[in-house]
Amino acid sequence: MVSKSLQILFVVIFIFAIPCTSILSKEKEREKNGDGGGAGFFAIGANFINLDNLNNRLSAEGFSKFSSRFISLGGGGQAYIGNLIIGGEGHGLLQENTENPNYSTNVSIGYGFFNLGYTLVSTNSVKLYPLLGIGGGGMSLEIQDMNPKSNFEELIKNPRTGTELSMGAFMLNFALGFDYLLKLDKANEKSGVGSFIIGIRLGYTLSAIKSNWVVYEKKISNFPKTSLDGFSIRLHIGAGGFASK
Repeated sequence: MVSKSLQILFVVIFIFAIPCTSILSKEKEREKNGDGGGAGFFAIGANFINLDNLNNRLSAEGFSKFSSRFISLGGGGQAYIGNLIIGGEGHGLLQENTENPNYSTNVSIGYGFFNLGYTLVSTNSVKLYPLLGIGGGGMSLEIQDMNPKSNFEELIKNPRTGTELSMGAFMLNFALGFDYLLKLDKANEKSGVGSFIIGIRLGYTLSAIKSNWVVYEKKISNFPKTSLDGFSIRLHIGAGGFASK
């Protein structure tokens, strides 16, 4: 299964890379003519990930269920070479711990992507663009004893006060971004123009290849089917510099 997924992944990357080489050379010419720039941003939003299989197993053992909604915090940056966009971003997904009388449980997710995109609309005040992100991520499930031993002798006889399980994945991210640029100063032929940026980005992450769940580097069997796939919506706030037009 993994080898087949790898073959598909390499084919997709190869097919995508061929036109990118030609596009990059053309867009570099456009950059020389004064159409380029760069920007950095902070991102906050929400991700929606299906945890039903995991929740059903946890609930059957008396644990509280997790929400499918995560708070997303992160950031990134991107360069504009003509209409071509090259950049990267990273995000951490968080939610409140769940508890029962005996245990506290927490699930957390993080991932990062190298992005390639193309501006469909590009003016002095607006940019609209699709993005393809290629990267990786991981999920961890932490279970902590709510009533740990407070005596040292009891602790060393039974040191297990909790456990943390984790998995990783090679991921793809498909996104559509819309940015509004508010000029911070007057355009200058040499330095271009600085802009405050506020934007919104809609996306879908796909776990192309997933690893096994492990605890202390040992594979876990019979873990419920769980992935990092899901939709996201994020608000981007940042600043950048762009060539004047």
